[in-house]
Amino acid sequence: MTALTDLFAEWMPHQRWFGGKGREWAEVTEDGFLLDRAHPVLSVHRVRVTYADGVRETYLVPLSWRDHPADELSSALVGAVANDGKETYAYDAMRDRDATPPWLIHLVNASTIGPMHFHPAGVAYIPEGLPGDVVSGEQSNTSLIYGQEAILKLFRRLEPGLNPDVEIHAALRSADNEHIAPCWATSRSTTRPAASPRPSRCCRPSCPTPATAGGWPRRASGTSTPRATCTPTRSAATSPPTASGSARRPPRCTPTWPRSSRRNRPARTGTRPSPRR
Repeated sequence: MTALTDLFAEWMPHQRWFGGKGREWAEVTEDGFLLDRAHPVLSVHRVRVTYADGVRETYLVPLSWRDHPADELSSALVGAVANDGKETYAYDAMRDRDATPPWLIHLVNASTIGPMHFHPAGVAYIPEGLPGDVVSGEQSNTSLIYGQEAILKLFRRLEPGLNPDVEIHAALRSADNEHIAPCWATSRSTTRPAASPRPSRCCRPSCPTPATAGGWPRRASGTSTPRATCTPTRSAATSPPTASGSARRPPRCTPTWPRSSRRNRPARTGTRPSPRR
């Protein structure tokens, strides 16, 4: 094990997206590459965890690197690594706002960096230069909200083939479902030149403010899973700014059941409690 794999072994079990909590680790390895050399430096790592029962899982972990500790990022600190006689500090790059713009830049440019290939879908303009804000309510993946423009979803656990979230999303869009936002771009990673690409993120239009991001869906798991949509209300479209200069009320995110699965929606159980007197 190296200093970096030691950090991953200590840090990953405490992350919400890590699926191996409580399991005994037998081995951890990683390989990484630099995605951006600006400040902060951005690297992407594929961390392979082998458990005592022989099962192996691979996770995608982007890191941002700084020469000095950043007090405002203390909750995102992964650890410090000795480098040429001094320490370099690694942070969870998805929670480091300064490290989030390169994702959209590479999607726009259709970049190929190391094993990662960025694929714009060509269906809409992808903004560049915006910082992203992390969505805190997700469990198995991590999403960034780029202002009022886009949402980028990072799939933490890597598996061969097409990610079910991307596949279901594409199927709903192909059916002209007006409640499903288009996927503007994807990126994929390969473990070796002949391997099948693994989708690791998807970029979609965003709800207007990070405050509404909690309404976006988790990873789809079946036809009975509601999808969240961003639906403008009449007041959002017609209300002028207030006297204080605040913006008009944004569209609200509401969960919407796909038409093909409404008949599979589970029935409500129980009775509504009577009001307390």
